[in-house]
Amino acid sequence: MMKVAETHGADDALEAARPVFSARDVVDITLAIGLMNAYSRLAIGFRRSVRVAPSAAA
Repeated sequence: MMKVAETHGADDALEAARPVFSARDVVDITLAIGLMNAYSRLAIGFRRSVRVAPSAAA
């Protein structure tokens, strides 16, 4: 999805998702991916490092 202007959306990926997900699910998943991308870009811009939760570090 990073170069949609050049490559456009993958029609085959959408067609594969249709039997599994509702139209609302596809929108929700797309928004979630977009938000994660935005948060990641902001974190990179602010030079934030990844913090590991104490329970995951053990």
